[in-house]
Amino acid sequence: ARVSALCLVDSAGLGRRVTYALRAPTLPGYGEVAIAWTKTPPGAAGRAWMKANLLFAHPQLVPAGWLAEQRSLARRPGFLEAALAALRAQISPGGQREVLLEDLPSLTMPTLVVWGARDRVFPRRQAQSAADRLKEGSLAVLPDCGHLPQVERPDRFAAVLGRFLDEKGSP
Repeated sequence: ARVSALCLVDSAGLGRRVTYALRAPTLPGYGEVAIAWTKTPPGAAGRAWMKANLLFAHPQLVPAGWLAEQRSLARRPGFLEAALAALRAQISPGGQREVLLEDLPSLTMPTLVVWGARDRVFPRRQAQSAADRLKEGSLAVLPDCGHLPQVERPDRFAAVLGRFLDEKGSP
């Protein structure tokens, strides 16, 4: 009752399919081997670059600060173990564990689904399927953008969200 408008951004839970890059670490033993490698300086750099390639349409344009932050996070005690546990809670080798599509018609507030046209994590058809199930749903696909439109194309993302909130948000 307190939410007058909602925005879902390249959201999980809108279908079973997810990239193999996120399913593979959920295999027994695979994630633990990846953690051991990633704790080394070359492994942390490799993880940061692999994440950039997965999450951004143009990984070569990712700010150096973002890559540095990813390398730093990988070397923090307990971070990789927590990330793997969270990943395994959401994803299995078969895909996303929980699919919430059937719950979407119960949302009564205006809902904008924002999706990067070049999202490599979740297929774009999940966005359309979600928007179609919403009572008051709309879809905005940002061209030439990956899984993190708010990071990769912040001006476009802010413009789309701003228009939606101007039209549908509460006064």
